[in-house]
Parts: sequence; C-alpha cells; structure tokens
Amino acid sequence: MTAPTSYSIRSYGEMITDEPRMQAYVEALTRAIFPGCVVLDIGAGTGIFSMLACQLGAGEVHAVEPDDSIQVARAVAAENGFTDRITFHQSVSTKLGISKRADVIISDLRGVLPLLQHHIPSIVDARERLLAPGGCLIPQADDLYAALVDSPELYRSYEEPWLRNSYELDLLAGRKHVTSSWRKVNLEKEQLLVTPEHLATIDYNTIKSPDINRQ
Repeated sequence: MTAPTSYSIRSYGEMITDEPRMQAYVEALTRAIFPGCVVLDIGAGTGIFSMLACQLGAGEVHAVEPDDSIQVARAVAAENGFTDRITFHQSVSTKLGISKRADVIISDLRGVLPLLQHHIPSIVDARERLLAPGGCLIPQADDLYAALVDSPELYRSYEEPWLRNSYELDLLAGRKHVTSSWRKVNLEKEQLLVTPEHLATIDYNTIKSPDINRQ
C-alpha cells in the first residue's frame, strides 16, 4: 500500500459485521494458512485478519497499516495473546522489508473499487518482493461489471445544489465535477436498465498495470 486511505474505527467495525465479506476472507484464510507459516496483512486496519491468521496457526504475521487504527490492532492483539506472533508496521508496504518472504499475503485495499488509489501497484510490488515462491495471494482476483441504471433521485442529489440555490449565485461551474464523479450506492435490481456486462478480470497473480486495456 503506497498511499493511506483513512477509515474511522466505526467503519472498520462495519467491515467486521459484513458477513458475506468476512466469510469469503475466512474461507480463503482457512484454506491458505498452515502451521508456522508467515503471513503479511497489507492494509491491516484494526487487525481482524492478522488475528484470524494467528487463530488458524500462522507462526509469524506482519500487520502493515499507515493509519493510527493500527494502535487498536496492537491493543486487540495484546488482549488475545498474539503479540508474540504479530509484528506491527505503521507504514506502507512499498517501504516494507521483512527477513523472510510471506507464504500468504492478505490485503483489503480495494475500497469501493479494485482500482482505488494505489491498490494495484501495491499488490504488484508485494507479490514481486515479499511473496515466497508458490505463495498465496488473498484475494486472488476481482471481476468488474458495468451497467446503466435509472436513479433520478440519486442524480438529483448530485446536480441540484449547482443548479438552484437561495442566494442568487451562479454555481453552475461546479456541476460538471459532480455529475462525472462516482460513489458507493445501494440500488434495486429493478433500476438496472441493461444486463450487467463483464468489464474485466483483475488477476492479482499476473497483473502488472492498473490499465485494464494493457492486461
């Protein structure tokens, strides 16, 4: 990870209670972890995956997180008796050096989209420098889909402040910046105007560039 993205501790709590997300990671860790293995947790946040790796038998865990949330991870590790196996690095993974390459690298840097900030360059760097031959990346791949949706209320919330206001000010110059932006929203399937099309598969074992046209 080469550029920090700050989340609140509350946000990390919401991630922990996201059952589909957590179950997928837990199943992957259960398959990948073996007794005594070395694990690298990139974007560790408050440390949930580092703790789970220890529970599953990892012998050495490196938890990497540039944000101050790593202090919560330290406290949680102490409460659960894992401080002898987890080394905490308040840094970014591209600046990290470890004495023994990791058998398993687990990361959760995607944010809303796998193309977020420096996610892909960070994974490429970790794979090439920090992963042992034959080691495992979690996740291994992401599939991107795209579709047109119909959501007038959502669009209006972007556009309305720049078209009309109570102060007799012309704010139109701001409109183009928000109508071309994106954010995470929850929509109903009835709002899809077309069947989602597969845009790309990001294979973290082979990807070299965040430009999907070059894969």
